[in-house]
Amino acid sequence: MPDIHFYLSSTADPVTPDHPLWDRPLPRYRNADAGFLSDEADTLYKDYFSAIAAFCESDNWAPVTAAVTSLLERPVTPDRISSIWVFLEKHGAFYHPARLQIQVEGRQFSFVINVAVSACGRKTLPEEIRALSWLHNHRPFGWVPEVYHHRRQTLSNGREMAFFLGTWFDGYHEFHLSRSKPDRPEKKSSENPQDLSMVVWDGAARPTHLSEDRVAAVYQQASLILSACYDLVTTKQIFPWHHAAGDFVVRFTDEGGVSVRLITVRGRAPVLAMPDQKDMDETAILDGLMFFFIHLTLQMRLDREDGVGKVVWAPETTVCPVITGFFQGLDLSAKLSGLPDTFPDFFRQWFIRYPTDALYQRARTVTETFFPGNHEEQQIVARHLKTHLNAVCLGMQALSSGG
Repeated sequence: MPDIHFYLSSTADPVTPDHPLWDRPLPRYRNADAGFLSDEADTLYKDYFSAIAAFCESDNWAPVTAAVTSLLERPVTPDRISSIWVFLEKHGAFYHPARLQIQVEGRQFSFVINVAVSACGRKTLPEEIRALSWLHNHRPFGWVPEVYHHRRQTLSNGREMAFFLGTWFDGYHEFHLSRSKPDRPEKKSSENPQDLSMVVWDGAARPTHLSEDRVAAVYQQASLILSACYDLVTTKQIFPWHHAAGDFVVRFTDEGGVSVRLITVRGRAPVLAMPDQKDMDETAILDGLMFFFIHLTLQMRLDREDGVGKVVWAPETTVCPVITGFFQGLDLSAKLSGLPDTFPDFFRQWFIRYPTDALYQRARTVTETFFPGNHEEQQIVARHLKTHLNAVCLGMQALSSGG
């Protein structure tokens, strides 16, 4: 049977019962000094790793054999697996994800195991499984993880954990806006969005900064994914999502470009309380899409500095890539919904003709709807809302004129 070994970020830091963290509680967020969630404060590192081991071994190693069998497209029995290495990747408000590196017949395969410890995580995980399953069946483009196995189990102390084992996107890393300079890691003191650059968390000694072309491609691809996964009839969208949470990841391609994936889908919620499908007419579809589009353009510009700092607002140069990605995704979603090929252009023209005052009021409603209680984000969006809408309108007009 396979041997299981535990690590923090790499094999250079194995975790065994004599490790200093073994009897310490899991942190609340990726910053280990950020504190603890009240309902997981007594969940220790040893509980975490032991529960993952029990998950892997359950039902005669069914979770790991199912995952490897799916990749190899042939049955794999437990005796074919020599070892499993468990790497604790990060701490989040919902999950504490680990990477499983499984050795099978001399080959290595990586998977993610999302571990829900907190009450909010355990509540979210079933919703995520349902959302990922729907996307895997209806948007089978490899943008999001496939779920291979999931279960809940109770620890010896009576606390419950929930797990799902899914696709690990090899070579993909988080990215965030930063004020560090491309030529050295010191931060700029300016508050100007134009001074922000995009940094990839790829483990390099110095931050890896993306060129402007690659930054544009990241925003375009992320917008394409979300827009293609938007259901025009039910108005269900991938939500919530946030760059600050590291929901999207990026990989450099051999051709010099980038490839973007979405590693978590915490749910699929309707944009607003829309009428029943049988009552959905053209106006209702356009209204729902308008709310989705405005929120997309706003949310894409929000991040936290270096992933953990204060909320920052992306430069205006990101607006046109977001619009381009939106229409690429809309084209696909419209086709899958059975709408005419002309629908994306119809929406573009409808948006351009929309009265300026009414558009601003719609955007205000979107802000109040999608950022309730988040005063930091509400304030930064409100401060930039008018100039943002002007940039969006200019970008839409440029597309309409072929610019």
